[in-house]
Parts: sequence; C-alpha cells; structure tokens
Amino acid sequence: MKNKFWLIQLFLIGVFLSLTNSCSKDDAPSSTKKNPIITWSNPADIAFGTMLSVTQLNATANIPGTFVYTPTIGTILNAGANQNLKVDFTPTDVANYNVISITVKINVTTIVIPVLTTTVISSITAISASSGGNIVSDGGSPVTARGIVWSTSPNPTIAFSTKTNNGSGIGSFTSSVTGLSALTTYYLRAYATNSKGTGYGNEINFTTGQSIITVTDIDGNVYPTVKICNQTWIAKNLDVSRYQNGDVIPQARTEFEWTQSTYGAWCYYALNSDTGIIYGKMYNWHAVNDPRGLAPKGYHIPSYDEWLTLANCLGGETIAGDALKETGTRHWNAPNAGATNSSGFTALPGGNISFSNGLSENLAVGVNGGALRHLEAIQLDLY
Repeated sequence: MKNKFWLIQLFLIGVFLSLTNSCSKDDAPSSTKKNPIITWSNPADIAFGTMLSVTQLNATANIPGTFVYTPTIGTILNAGANQNLKVDFTPTDVANYNVISITVKINVTTIVIPVLTTTVISSITAISASSGGNIVSDGGSPVTARGIVWSTSPNPTIAFSTKTNNGSGIGSFTSSVTGLSALTTYYLRAYATNSKGTGYGNEINFTTGQSIITVTDIDGNVYPTVKICNQTWIAKNLDVSRYQNGDVIPQARTEFEWTQSTYGAWCYYALNSDTGIIYGKMYNWHAVNDPRGLAPKGYHIPSYDEWLTLANCLGGETIAGDALKETGTRHWNAPNAGATNSSGFTALPGGNISFSNGLSENLAVGVNGGALRHLEAIQLDLY
C-alpha cells in the first residue's frame, strides 16, 4: 500500500513538471524573418559591345551580405531595350533576414559612327588657318579621337597625315591648320572616331592667302606687299619723309604752305598729325613726280595705264574698289556694304585736300563708293 502511494505521488509530480515546462501557442517566440532593403536603380543606357561592370551592377543593402548578379560582370548583352538585370542577395544573418532578389531594366543601344559638324574656317593666312568641330552625338560609344583633316582634294580622310588630334569626347573643339602653301585651295572637315568607326563633318573649302613680302623705305618704315594680277603693290599707306637719295621732303604745316609750294611737300590729312598714325602722309604732285624717287627703292609710282590694269583685273572701274577696300566701318563710313577686300589690298580712305581758292590736291587712296577715282593722283599705295 505504501509503494502504491509513492508511485501515485511520483506520477503527479511528473505531470506537474510537464505542464510547467510547456506554454501556450500565443506565448511562443516569433519565427518571422525580415526582408533586407536593397537599393538599385535602372542603369543608364549602354552601347552594344560594352561589358557589364560595377557601373551597372551596383546594388547596395542595409545589412551585410553577398550579392550574386545575373548576368555577371563582364557579360556583353545583345542590343535591345528593357533587358533584365537581376541580383540575389544573401544576408550574413540568415537567421533573422530573408534571401531576396531584385530586378532592374537596362537599354543596350546599337552603336553608330559619331555625328558632328565642321567649324567655319577663320584666320586664313598664306600658311595657316583655324577651324574645329562640334560633336553632337558619340553614336552610342565614347569618342576616342577627334580633330580636323585637310587636303588639296575633296573628301579627305584620317588616312591622310594632314590632320590634327584634339583629344576625345563630345562637344566643341578648335584646331589650327598649319603647314599650308600660299594661294592654294584646300578641302577640310572635322572627324570623330568611336568603336564603330569614323564620322566626318561637312566639308569646307578655302584658299590660302599669299606669302607676305615686305619692303622698307629710306626712313625704315616697313610695308607689306600684295600681289594682284601679276602686279605687286605696297599694301600700306606711304609714310616716308625723304626721297630715295636721302633728301628731305619738306612738310607743309599750313594751308598757305601747301597751296603756294612749287616744290615737293607732304602734309598730314586735315593738317593733323594724329591722322598720320593710321593714314600716313599725303604728298603733292611735285613730290610724286620728283625724279629723286618718292617710292621705296625698287618700286615706282604707278602710271595711269598700270592703275587701269589693276582695275580691269578686278572686274572694271565700277566694281574694282569693292575688291580693294577694307571691309567694315572701322575706317570707312557706314555702311561700306560693297567692300569685300577679296584682293587682300585692304585699302584705307586717304582723303584729299581742297581749299577755297580753287586749288585742289585730290590725293585719294584710289577708291570711293566702290569705284576707282583720281587714278592720276597716287598718294599711298605703290608698287
């Protein structure tokens, strides 16, 4: 009887321990895991042939873990829009965080050659010029070389040695064209190269100027020259104060000295020395016709027939002035619309001297309103 009592007592203790070591469903700890926060935006478009890199595969997470990308780094995708890039993220703390996958889209564009334009030619001399280009599209692949190429034949290519290299990338650039020959027509265009090939801008042709040869007068004044129709002309206002043999040419400082002189003389336009800086000196006929020589050594005052040769070569007396005159209104009165200076002569308005007593010295530069005039009165430009 006593043994049965202990057995019952032990059984009740076991039941009690079993009940105290158990709990209800509501009191059990939660087994729910959290999702990591993954940040990954759609990458920028890439050109066909570009390998995937960390530039595109650059997802981040708010907790430590491992990223596995599909496709992997180094993959070259086919051309096409809205292609999938996937990342599987495995957190380090897998007990509390779930494995998660994220997908983004990428566009793979087809590569074409760059699109660009050629800059208008400027600063043309006998041996050089300036140009450039503007690359408006790289064609879907980075521009690795750009510049300008030129030749004496149309459609020059980068196979020519006559080209520049002005870096890489899109946008505008400028370039110097050097090593040219005088009075030669060239064809020029900008170029840009990417992985697809080389694109070219519009072709521009231009003609170089003539080589600048100078002449020096007895006073040491240096004058550029210009060749027009087999005649070589001094292209700057004469400013000499002595004849070729060294004799001084007197200066007329007043109206009386100018009108009453029976010998060679010079004066400033409007009898104002400030005008001499730009326009040089004015000479009366006695100085022009003096046998001691007014022009620099090796040059002479042109004859009437020589003036007509110049005029006829430039299209005739009524239009030759336009080809001789400096363009713009810096020195000529507005609008100076007809002036082209296509001859390179760059003629300035020398003016004339006319006094109330009827005496007149029409020592003009030789052009006025687009026409040659006072051809017999050569003041400034000699050959």
